[in-house]
Amino acid sequence: MNSQKDLATFVGTIVVAAALAGSANLWVPMLLQFVGTNAQLIQGLTALIQIILWFGILLFFLLKLYFKIKSNSASRSTDTLSNHPGNQSNATGNTAAQFVNQADTINGLTQGNNNQVNNNFK
Repeated sequence: MNSQKDLATFVGTIVVAAALAGSANLWVPMLLQFVGTNAQLIQGLTALIQIILWFGILLFFLLKLYFKIKSNSASRSTDTLSNHPGNQSNATGNTAAQFVNQADTINGLTQGNNNQVNNNFK
């Protein structure tokens, strides 16, 4: 249930930010009208606010994706280490093997090997 709440929060935030960015030309001029600025400044600030909001959406999405991948990676490494209790050399070997597998995955991405990437995320 917690993942559903996280997903709803994530989607809700994206929708609100996209609505604000998409309608910035409607609400920003009214907001800045109180300040008494001229039309050219309002247009420039509207464009700036739109850019900031779109980059904010992108940054939020990338951070959420990064932390999701990081948590999946941490749980996978915990599972690997728990399979070999009390065997430190084997645990270190598994950690090294994980780094090699991650390097192979990155190498596969750069060479267009999508099958390996798809298998890693199943």
